[in-house]
Amino acid sequence: MIVIAYKPGQLANQLFLFAKFIAYSYRHHCRVLNPAFHDYAAYFETTANQRIPSSAGKNGSSSPALAKLLYVVMSYTGRIGHRLKLNKGFFSVLYLDWKDHFDLDHDSTLKRAGLHLIRGWEFDAEDLLRSYKEQIRTFFRPEEKLQAAIDHFAVDRSGILIGVHIRQGDYRSFEGGKYYFETEQYAVWMKSLKRRYPTVHFLVCTNNIELTQTDFEGLDVTFAPGHELIDLYLLSTCTYIMGPPSTYSLWASYYGSVPLYQIKTASHEPDWSDFQVVR
Repeated sequence: MIVIAYKPGQLANQLFLFAKFIAYSYRHHCRVLNPAFHDYAAYFETTANQRIPSSAGKNGSSSPALAKLLYVVMSYTGRIGHRLKLNKGFFSVLYLDWKDHFDLDHDSTLKRAGLHLIRGWEFDAEDLLRSYKEQIRTFFRPEEKLQAAIDHFAVDRSGILIGVHIRQGDYRSFEGGKYYFETEQYAVWMKSLKRRYPTVHFLVCTNNIELTQTDFEGLDVTFAPGHELIDLYLLSTCTYIMGPPSTYSLWASYYGSVPLYQIKTASHEPDWSDFQVVR
């Protein structure tokens, strides 16, 4: 059994990590337990009906307290196991530093009998994510009330709907502010796209609660409600998505098969050819 004993960040990072190992479990017919996902288990139809988030099916009501306790125990066990280099026999720890990579696509060692604790983030699994995409989409379908909020959210879909992920806040310091862009710059990019397709509408998802319609004068804009899961899945229903490099918009593109443009520099004016689907 594989146990994920590591939190690589917030919602979207954890979704990708869990999804990779769910796909691995389908390919190699092994079980994955993910107590680290306890903060978000209630958001999804499958994990909301599991005592501990796992690759298995529904098995009862979720128990966040139990999952959190197991996560703490497994996390410390993983750290100790790594220091003691316990990587053989029944018990092993797969530990990656932040920039280390592990080729999960071509690995088969984790399927062997025993307990394998996972502590790391950069698991390369492009083929796994592509091959088991529909199963992953089903697994991470939002629970009923959240799905209803997504389905009934009022936004103009009569023409092209572009989801704009404006991530400021923490991005002012992340990577030295490399991907932090002022609101005015986002408005410039949006107006550039509007000139090419006048009936375009924009759905803005942001962690900057101070933004208002006046920041996007001359543009048809709807603000997402500000809920991390609802906003994420609303992005996945757009025609196109644009935003700075982030697993948040990346997951929306993957889940909804929506072309994504990752903004990496302020000097580039977006073109329709920049939008690519994350498969």
